[in-house]
Amino acid sequence: MYIVSIDPEDSLFQIAWLELKLRRSPLIALISIYIPALMIVMASWLAFLLPDSETAAKLGIGITSLLSLITLTSYADSKLPKVSYFRGHDLFFGFSFAMMFSSCVVHVRRKFTILPRSSMLDQSKVSEMNCKLRIRSFSTVSVFVFSLLVFNIVYWPVVISMSQYASD
Repeated sequence: MYIVSIDPEDSLFQIAWLELKLRRSPLIALISIYIPALMIVMASWLAFLLPDSETAAKLGIGITSLLSLITLTSYADSKLPKVSYFRGHDLFFGFSFAMMFSSCVVHVRRKFTILPRSSMLDQSKVSEMNCKLRIRSFSTVSVFVFSLLVFNIVYWPVVISMSQYASD
């Protein structure tokens, strides 16, 4: 606290100046918002481990994950002040929604991919198709993991630099 006295000719003025620097801990947001959101997104990828014939179970996992992320988003928004601009966690949740929605689209697309009936093929062709489907499933998961990794590599340095810029 600073007190400045100014004495122009016959009157005395005092000015008080108080400077507060407030900091918040990013660990709380990390534990209560970001880590659960990442866990929900990665849990939605467990549907890729199910066989392609289990589309209902895959969509059940995807929709449950989407609803869990919506709940987490509303929890995070209720704890923060209402603002008119786009915040960092809005981008994070938007990307998470896009990841989970696109995984649901992949499951539905696979359901309607036309494959020949296994009764029409010999056993070697069936095993070859199963191998191709496993490789396709692995490559799809690796695309999702890679995109999440790239997003986080770009997102976190930007958020940290912006928070340091805002605190100065």
